[in-house]
Amino acid sequence: MDEYKKSRIKIYASQELAKSLGFLDTLLENLPLMVLNDYDLFPKDQADHFVKYDREVLKGGGIVDIPFEVVNTKYQEQRILHTKKIPIYDANGKTIYLLGVSEDITEKVESERLKREAQEIDAARIERLRMNERETFVSNAISSLSTTLDYQETLNRLVAAVVPTICDWSTVLVKNENGCFLRVAGIHRQSPLIPLLDELNESFPPNSNDIELSLAFERGDSSLIKNLDDVLLRTRAHSPRRFEIFSQLGTHSSVIVPIIFRGKIMGALSVVRGPDWAPFNELDLILVEEIGRRAGAVLENSLLFKSTQKAVKARDEFLSIASHELKTPITSLKMQLQMLARVLQDETILKPINNSIKQVDRLTLLVNDLLDVSKFESGRMSYNFQTFSLSQLLRDAAGNMNSAIVVEVNDEVDIEG
Repeated sequence: MDEYKKSRIKIYASQELAKSLGFLDTLLENLPLMVLNDYDLFPKDQADHFVKYDREVLKGGGIVDIPFEVVNTKYQEQRILHTKKIPIYDANGKTIYLLGVSEDITEKVESERLKREAQEIDAARIERLRMNERETFVSNAISSLSTTLDYQETLNRLVAAVVPTICDWSTVLVKNENGCFLRVAGIHRQSPLIPLLDELNESFPPNSNDIELSLAFERGDSSLIKNLDDVLLRTRAHSPRRFEIFSQLGTHSSVIVPIIFRGKIMGALSVVRGPDWAPFNELDLILVEEIGRRAGAVLENSLLFKSTQKAVKARDEFLSIASHELKTPITSLKMQLQMLARVLQDETILKPINNSIKQVDRLTLLVNDLLDVSKFESGRMSYNFQTFSLSQLLRDAAGNMNSAIVVEVNDEVDIEG
């Protein structure tokens, strides 16, 4: 090491590099400048490192490129250099000198850092915009579903919400009580191709051989197929005509996600892109999963509404049948009472018979009310407007209630008037 310290090296430096290493202005005038060695320029620990490195290069005899070298000068702040160490050989191929070339890249590195930070800030801003756009898209899609409670219309709106914004065509699939898969809704961005979806549904219904469907319905897992080339598509189609339909529809990338509500798998949403789109990626998968998750609650409401309608229809059918069945014995009873009233002349017997006829008429009105409720709920209610006497209506109502009216008089209450 002492021998290395005694050696002298000649440094050729630009004005900028010399200043960065801390040379005085009076010395800069004499460039190239004769100096001692690394120990005159750098702190001892760094100088020891450089000396060791130089000796290894001299011994190894190969060019060394150090693209990023941090140095601390004795006079200035920390600098970053790009250094190359090149051995010089004599006529016999022996290393006799070491040529070191250094470029101060401190400002360049700082500039690249600032540029990289600006790019990261821009990327974060763009990502925030994309997230807002995705959230807006999902919210608008679900809002379009929430304006109807009809189950089939909800399914139709679900596929219409994603086509053509994020895909070429889309279908919704459910599993019936027999465990068979059914396509219950589908749409393509090109209307002339929609009949192909109908043919696909009628001639090639989905089945358990569709791995992605099985994963969605049995485990609630989503599937992402980034690239469906012709070889893979033909293999999965299982028939030449089905492959032809898939090709005409445009099937190059697909996502299938389960439609889930509170752990219940209600169906699956399939979205497919053709060759004009970039393949689906993981962010697209997250987007479609969010649509499927939110759509689950809407579909659940539609199913509840559907079951409620079914129950109301069953009730109306019962009321209609019950009303008609009640009318027959009531009509017969009234006819019998009317015959008795015509035959009997005793006033003591006629009065209760006439009251009974009135009660039968009241019961007939109640049965008619049941029919009216059924007609009103089903929209079949008809109205027959006619003039009547309000006073007579009140007298009839009071007469019907005579037997239920009890009058109590409190003698202690004074009534003036």
